Amino acid sequence: IFLASFAGFVDPAQWTLTLASSLGVSLWGVLLLLSGYAFWKNRRTNLNGLLAWTRNLSISLGLFTSLLTATLMALGAFMSCGPHWTWLGPFYHFTGFITALLCLLVWCLLPRLVRPYVSSSLEESRHTRPVRPWVAILLIFGTFVAPLCILWILAWYFTADPNLDVSEFPDFKMSPYKQPFPEGETTFAFQGNFGKFSHRYSYSYDFMRPCGSPILASRSGGVFYVEDRHDGNVWTKSDYANNYILIYHDDGEASYYHHLQQGSAMVKEGDQVEQGDPIALVGNVGRSSGPHIHFEVYYLYSNIPVSFQDVSSKVAGIPRALHFYKSGNGP
Repeated sequence: IFLASFAGFVDPAQWTLTLASSLGVSLWGVLLLLSGYAFWKNRRTNLNGLLAWTRNLSISLGLFTSLLTATLMALGAFMSCGPHWTWLGPFYHFTGFITALLCLLVWCLLPRLVRPYVSSSLEESRHTRPVRPWVAILLIFGTFVAPLCILWILAWYFTADPNLDVSEFPDFKMSPYKQPFPEGETTFAFQGNFGKFSHRYSYSYDFMRPCGSPILASRSGGVFYVEDRHDGNVWTKSDYANNYILIYHDDGEASYYHHLQQGSAMVKEGDQVEQGDPIALVGNVGRSSGPHIHFEVYYLYSNIPVSFQDVSSKVAGIPRALHFYKSGNGP
C-alpha cells in the first residue's frame, strides 16, 4: 500500500487523489518505520518489549491504518480524476480491509506461535496468553466484518434499484443502444435507474470510467448540441456547470452523455455519428463526485427507460448498480 500510494502523485488532477496518496505514503511509511525501529531495538535483549510492541501498539496502529485506508483513502482515490489511476480506489478498499483482517489474525495467533519458544519466565506474560476464541470472533466481527458490511449496505441502499419494474423497459434484443464505452472493456455500473444517490427520479446509468478514456456513441444519430467548455465539480466549485453531448435519433429519441472532460468533444453540432464512434473523453465535471459517464435517453422531453443489446439476458439488458458489465460496442 505504501508503494502503490506513490502512483497517485503522477500528474494528479484533483486534490482528493493527492490527499489519498499523501495519507497512504505518510501513514504506512510511519507504521513501517516504527515497526522496524521497535524490532531492531528489541531484537536481542528485550523479547517482552518486542512482544508488547508487536501485539499491542503495532497491531493497533496497523488495524487503524488499514481501516482508514479501506474507507477514507479509498473514497478519495475513487472520487478523483487522475490519468487512469481509477484502480487505486478499489485497491485501497480491498487491501485495506484484508490487511485489517490480517492484523486481527496476527493479534489472536501470535501468542500461540510464540509460547513454545519463550522461557518459562515469559510464559505467563500477558503478551503470550492466547486470546479466547469468543473474544477473537467478536474482535474480527466488530472491527472487520461489521464495517465492511455496513459500508456495502449503505452503497447498495443509495445506488441500487431493487424495485425496478422490468416490464417498463424495451426488449433488449431489439434495443438499438449499446453501452457507451469500447468493445471488450469491462466497467463498473456505480448507479442505475432511480438510485437514491442522484438518480432518484430518472432512468439513467452511471458507468465508472478512467478520466481521458473514450466515450462512444451508443447509437447512430445526429449531434444536436455540444457543451465542453466547463471544468471543475462538486469538490472544486459550487455551480456544477456540466459538459454534455446530445444526439438525436431517427425515431425521435435523444441520448445524453454527461460529465465530459473539458475541451474533449470530438464531434460538433450537425455531425452524423455511427454507433461506436468516439464522441468525447470521460471527465469528472459538473455535479460529479468521480470520473464516469452519465447516460440517459429522452423522448419528447420525457426521460424514458432504456436497455442495451450488449448487456446480459440475465438482467434483461438493464445494467444494475454495483455490478460489472462488458461492452459490445465496436465498429
